[in-house]
Amino acid sequence: MDLKEFKKWFLPQILLSYAFLLSGLIINFFQLLTFVFIRPFSKHLYKRIIYYLSYSLYSAIPSIAHWWSGTETTFYIKDEDFKMLGKENCFCVLNHKYDVDWAFGLIICQQLGLLGGSKVVMKDSLKYIPILGWSWLFGEYVFIKRVWDTDYKTLVEDMENILDYPKDLPYSVSIFCEGTRYTKEKYEESMKVAKEKGLPILKHHLLPRAKGFNLMVSQLKGKIEYMYDITIAIDDVDGCSPTFMHMKDGIPLNAQIFIRRIPIDILPTDDEKKCSEFLLRLYQDKDEIFDVYHKTGSFDKLGVSKHKFKLNKYDLYNSIFWLCVTLIPSIYYFVLIFWNGSPIVKGSIVLIFVFIKVLIEKMVAQSSSKSSFGLPKKQL
Repeated sequence: MDLKEFKKWFLPQILLSYAFLLSGLIINFFQLLTFVFIRPFSKHLYKRIIYYLSYSLYSAIPSIAHWWSGTETTFYIKDEDFKMLGKENCFCVLNHKYDVDWAFGLIICQQLGLLGGSKVVMKDSLKYIPILGWSWLFGEYVFIKRVWDTDYKTLVEDMENILDYPKDLPYSVSIFCEGTRYTKEKYEESMKVAKEKGLPILKHHLLPRAKGFNLMVSQLKGKIEYMYDITIAIDDVDGCSPTFMHMKDGIPLNAQIFIRRIPIDILPTDDEKKCSEFLLRLYQDKDEIFDVYHKTGSFDKLGVSKHKFKLNKYDLYNSIFWLCVTLIPSIYYFVLIFWNGSPIVKGSIVLIFVFIKVLIEKMVAQSSSKSSFGLPKKQL
C-alpha cells in the first residue's frame, strides 16, 4: 500500500477531521469557562490559562504540516539573529502571498516557541469561524473592520491589553501590512494607485497600508525590542498554488522563510510620514528579496545563512494525546451503535462523518477566503 495515497483516503481524512473538530470544541469550551469565571477576577491568570489552551489547539496545524505531510521549512537569517529566535518577544511583519499564510504563521510560531502567545491583526469576520476563530477571539487577537475610526480605537485598546502580558510567557504580535491576500486583480489595482501617487512599483506585493503599522509600532516602542520582517515563499505543487488541503492530504510543501531582525528603536515613530516611508522601503526590500526566489527558486543568492530548526515533537505529542482522547471512546461507541443499529442508524452515522469532513474543509477554506478588500467598489 502506498502511504502517500493512503493519507488521501476517506478513513484517515475523516478521523483527522473528527479528532480536530471534537478536540477543538472541548478546548473552546474550556476557553469559554476561563473567560467567564477567571478573566473578571484575574486577567493575568486568564492569559496564562488561555496560553496553554491555545497552544493545545494551534499545535494541530504544525503537527499536520511536520508529521503528517512532511512539510519542510527552511529559514534564511543571519547567524547572530538566528541565535535570538525564540528568546525574545517580537513584532512580525509578513507578506500575504498565499492562502496558507495563516497556517505558516502558526508553524513559524511553533518552531520559535511562540505558539501559545501568538497574536495577529486580522479581519473581523474571521472570529466567527468555528473552533479556530473562537480560539483567536478568546486568545485576544486583534480584529479590525477596515474602517479607520473604529479600527484606531480597537488597535489602541487591544495593543494595550496584549502588552499587559505575564512576563514569563513569550508572545508575538503579527500584521499583514498589505491588508489582504495577493491576487492578480488586487495587484493591478494596487499598482494603479501607486502610479497615480508616484509611489514605487512593486513586482510581487501590494502596497502596504501604513496607518495600522504606524500606530502599532508607536505603542510597541520601548516594550518590544525587535521587529521581524518575514518573507514567506512556498513552492507550487504540480503547478498549483499551495494550500492547507495539500498538507491535510499528506502532500509536503517546501517553504522558505527569509527573516530580517530590525531594532524597533530605529523606526521614526514620532513622525507619521517618515514611518510610512520606512514601511514602503521595507516592502521595496521585501519585494527584491522575493524576486530572488521568484527567479531562482530559493533565497540562496542573497548570501544569508540557511537554518533549519530541530523539530521539538511537542506538537506531535499533543496531537497523539487528542487523537487518543477523541478517537478511542468514539470509535468504540460508533462501532457498537453501527453494529447493532438499523440501516437508518448506520446511514445516519456515515452521513455524520461526511458532514464533519465537509465542515472542516469549509472552515479551512473560510480562514483562507479571498475578500474584496483592495478592489474598487462596484457601482450599483
